[in-house]
Amino acid sequence: MERLKSIKRPPLKDKLKKYRDTFELVSKNESNRMYCYRRTTPEGIVYFEVFRSNLDKDENGEVYESYPSTSQFGDTAWCIRDSEHAQKKIQKYMQMP
Repeated sequence: MERLKSIKRPPLKDKLKKYRDTFELVSKNESNRMYCYRRTTPEGIVYFEVFRSNLDKDENGEVYESYPSTSQFGDTAWCIRDSEHAQKKIQKYMQMP
């Protein structure tokens, strides 16, 4: 049986578009691979996505960091609605080991 190739996620960038939303890097903690992106919908709704990056390998075996999968949200990734408590939650998650 032929081996299925795994779908490669693209490397993280400072700005990206996904699902018609715009993502902009806000903060990065290199010691624990935690990232915070500001996510803005076409309607102007703002969320923050905080996550631990995935480590993937490219076709040359080089390791790079990528965005989490949908199933990782709630475990190592969180979506935070812009509100008065957003900054405290972001800081908490950014410091996770």
